[in-house]
Amino acid sequence: MPGRCGSFSYLQNSNYFEAKDWLNENKNAFPLASNRFNSKEDALKFVDNLYKNGAQGVYVINVYQDSRTIKDENGPYADTLVVKLPPDKDNRKKLFDIYTDETKREGFDTVSDFGQSELLFWWD
Repeated sequence: MPGRCGSFSYLQNSNYFEAKDWLNENKNAFPLASNRFNSKEDALKFVDNLYKNGAQGVYVINVYQDSRTIKDENGPYADTLVVKLPPDKDNRKKLFDIYTDETKREGFDTVSDFGQSELLFWWD
């Protein structure tokens, strides 16, 4: 789960969707990281918590929306979120704490706050 700095954006070369809208409109019962979230509702709670802790935006990327996935799972599926970080130091810390919990859970190295504008959450 690498973080980046400068003008780089995970969203610049990706199709992306605002996470709450995408989850609410998705008919897939397990649309986001089914190895992490037990339901669409669990995923929505996680996204709501990111916003509650200061995220300026939460976006779904790496969406599987091929015809087979749509047919087999009743909707698209994704395993990646991009969180736009706020400038506020306290809220950034809260979001980095959440990020650290998730990276440790996945067995990934964590990343420190060095001024990056986004965090990439990916569940393997």
